[in-house]
Amino acid sequence: MSYEKESYYYYYYYYYYFYYYYYYYYYYYYYYYYYYYYYYYYYNYNYYYYYFYYFYFFYYYYYYYYDYCCCCFYCYYYYYYYYYCYYYYYYYYYYYYYYYYYYYYYYYYYYYFYYYYYYYFFYFYLYYYNKVCFYYYFYCYCCGCCIQRTVQEVRAGPTYSSNIEDQDVEVTTLPPPVPKPGPAGLDTTGKEFVFFDLETRGLERTSHIMQIAAVHSTGQFSTYVMPEKKISLKASEIT
Repeated sequence: MSYEKESYYYYYYYYYYFYYYYYYYYYYYYYYYYYYYYYYYYYNYNYYYYYFYYFYFFYYYYYYYYDYCCCCFYCYYYYYYYYYCYYYYYYYYYYYYYYYYYYYYYYYYYYYFYYYYYYYFFYFYLYYYNKVCFYYYFYCYCCGCCIQRTVQEVRAGPTYSSNIEDQDVEVTTLPPPVPKPGPAGLDTTGKEFVFFDLETRGLERTSHIMQIAAVHSTGQFSTYVMPEKKISLKASEIT
């Protein structure tokens, strides 16, 4: 009888041990699964942002180069692009305004409504994305009259000077080269977005002003000034 009781205790003990071991294994497996799921989610989160911004920049480079917006997009560093583009486009606009009005009367009005459709569309996006300043290096196209560049040059991106913040601003001086963006808008660590490759130059402490020079049907220009805002490109802050 004692032998059966002892066997019963041993059986119960091993059953309890097996249950505990199974519980521990299940807990370990759950922890491992949770960690794997978290890692997988984090990987997909970064991959999603990588793919999204890569597609966004590719779409922007490729799309807006052909659909000339008739506006000047610029930010604080290159606001003298605006003056250069302003006077250039002022002459360009009146020259072709007369041309379209005299020879293509109906086409001009079609183009007028087409222009305003895109103008308000661009202005909405400019206001919505002003914190990260997407138009930082989509500068001064003005229907392609100011700076002519091929699609390959736009997609590749130019180099930039090492002392951008220290350069003097002059209306008659052409601005320095535009900063080159990071790899598809995302750095190699996947923790911080470096759209303009200026994270080491104090981008978060720099205020940016974004303006648009828009041509209305009267031929006059209006300037829209966005308020200065600090820019933060941390991935955790982008929703």
